Amino acid sequence: GIENNYTNRTKYKLWEELSKDPTKRCCPFSGIQIPIHKLFTHEFQIEHILPKSKTFNDRMINKTIAHRKANQDKGERSPFEAFGHDPAGYNYNEILLRAEQLPFAKRRGFFPDAMKNYQDKGEVLSRMLTDTQYMSRIARKYMAFVCGKNNVWSIPGQLTAKLRSKWGLNELLSEDSSKNRADHRHHAVDAFVVACTSRSTMQKVAKAIGNSRDKFIDEMPPPFKQFKHKEMKQLLDDMVVSFKPDHGNAKKAIAEHKTVGQLHKETAYGLVSKDEENGKIILSVRKELVGLESVKKIKEIADPRIRATLLQRTEGKTGKEITGILSEYSKETGIKRIKTQIEKSLDTVVRIEDKKGNYKYYALGNNYCADIYCPDKGKKAGKWQIEIIPMFYAHQQNFTPNWQKENPTAKKVMRLYINDTVAYEENGKTEIRRVRMLSIANKIIYMRKINIAMKENDIGEQFSAKRFQKTNARKVGVDILGRVSDPKKAK
Repeated sequence: GIENNYTNRTKYKLWEELSKDPTKRCCPFSGIQIPIHKLFTHEFQIEHILPKSKTFNDRMINKTIAHRKANQDKGERSPFEAFGHDPAGYNYNEILLRAEQLPFAKRRGFFPDAMKNYQDKGEVLSRMLTDTQYMSRIARKYMAFVCGKNNVWSIPGQLTAKLRSKWGLNELLSEDSSKNRADHRHHAVDAFVVACTSRSTMQKVAKAIGNSRDKFIDEMPPPFKQFKHKEMKQLLDDMVVSFKPDHGNAKKAIAEHKTVGQLHKETAYGLVSKDEENGKIILSVRKELVGLESVKKIKEIADPRIRATLLQRTEGKTGKEITGILSEYSKETGIKRIKTQIEKSLDTVVRIEDKKGNYKYYALGNNYCADIYCPDKGKKAGKWQIEIIPMFYAHQQNFTPNWQKENPTAKKVMRLYINDTVAYEENGKTEIRRVRMLSIANKIIYMRKINIAMKENDIGEQFSAKRFQKTNARKVGVDILGRVSDPKKAK
């Protein structure tokens, strides 16, 4: 019943560190026992062993679990500074004994000389300007060959996050003060912060540390004197995100006996019936009974009696409730795997035979590309059409799209792959989108705004062939600096 979030997971990990014996896990400072049923209450808190305001260390190696009162009594001091003189209710030697259960790197924070390395302001600033993460060290070493070893420094992500927040930059891409990772442009904001972080900035940071509980930059001067949020917002609004083309070449891959993507799904299906006229096929496959965690999947069970029984038992139930009912039914009957039947479109499956002529059906894997073309004959002459080409067929020797076979003189307007960039005209202005998904079932291409990185339950806007033609859509290039190469504007 405890919410699964970062804070609660951190609390649990720190609690486990206190002792191998759960009954002996207690606050290192006060010795008050921390039972599991009280761990996630306000009575016990995550505490920095050495004050974050002086060490700028917010990592797990500097954290433990403490009783609320001990946390308040300790304040922004080291364990020795707060309890070394044995104030009422605390015994420093006992604190050291309890700390022996912790990892040595964490235990050192309880020693009398723990703050020795943080007394020199210059050294503290140096620590703030040095990120010890592996990739940062490698990047710094690499760039030192270009710029000189004294001209490159890497900045901890924690410091970048604090400056970004205090300068009010999170609000440029978010409705609140949190970082918006769903927008690719947050990388540009981070780059701006890093560019504005120098030793002089760090001097200002050191002077700006106040006396609040956070103790880390209550008031921070702007990045530079002429800085204006409005101008920064405009720059971000005008920014076009660049996506690296990574289509792969199916023809080249065939020659090298390789593939550029998954050709079909792994599950093999048996044939039940096929309706060529309506383009439908019914396939069968055995599945784990307890894995049918929804009413929709239970309806796929082939045996009508078992299907009716389970539908009756699971009526009005969801998720874990259904799984529990299926588990009980499995124990009653001994059934672990059960035959199911599903209906699919013939366009979405492929029949594969072995050398003996035995065959199975497989659901097609990823789609390779989408061809947008314009026929010059027949009822659809002059009207753009879309053909989605599955990865499986793109990897066949001498493959030719159906539209070229049926109308060899048709004009190919463009070929689109996932993450390609498209410009189009709508509501009196030019819009830019990237290809997010290709749907073979309804010949639709889904496109997202260029800056969106991830958005739950959002696969993008639907673009039919008609909409592409109506909005004068065209494939455009975006280089690594975000400059758009638009064939329409080039003319």
